[in-house]
Amino acid sequence: MDRVKTNISGFDDLIDGGIPRGSSVLLSGPCGAGKVYFASEFLYKGAEPSIYYAFEQSQESMKENLSVFNWDMDKAIKGKQFNIIQSELYQFESFLSDLEDNIEKTGAARVVVDSLTVIGEFFDSPYKLRKSLLELKRMVKNNDATAILLSETPANTDKLSTFGSEEFVLDGVILLHLIKSQTELNHAVSVRKMIGTNFASTIHPFEIRNTGLKVHKIRELRGL
Repeated sequence: MDRVKTNISGFDDLIDGGIPRGSSVLLSGPCGAGKVYFASEFLYKGAEPSIYYAFEQSQESMKENLSVFNWDMDKAIKGKQFNIIQSELYQFESFLSDLEDNIEKTGAARVVVDSLTVIGEFFDSPYKLRKSLLELKRMVKNNDATAILLSETPANTDKLSTFGSEEFVLDGVILLHLIKSQTELNHAVSVRKMIGTNFASTIHPFEIRNTGLKVHKIRELRGL
């Protein structure tokens, strides 16, 4: 199977070397878990055209958020390798058409949508959301792109997504955790689902370094 490496240190070892090309993968977790960092590293270190499609982040705010890393974001943006698109389209068909137009225009092979939490608010029923996510997934695959779709979850819950249906429709589910110790919150990642992949089901701690994320080798965190 053709796989797309995330190039996040230590993570691809957990998923047979990468995400199956053409997949749409849910990346969920609570506030502060590192979703924007994880998704942005997937784009930045991919070395191929990419899109970060955001409803609530401008190019300047994205650059400020990612200033924790020693990445040359100006070079990536000017070179059209990391395209940041701020959307004000709050209707699904318009959003989907705009995203596809931008994928075709930029030749993007990697896409991040931030976030499904916003998109879910477009709909008044879970059925309509599921149907639309299938359309989104099909569009991504038809354009030979691979997508990571962000979703907010409450802290200290077992929820995998905002609305409870995203995980059933999409091809994979990556969970980011904030695990509380006596004195601090620790970051961790686990894989709940990945189509066509033998994946490690344990929870792995990760660090946020100035070069990017570092997922530590097999070590299950206890006490969850």
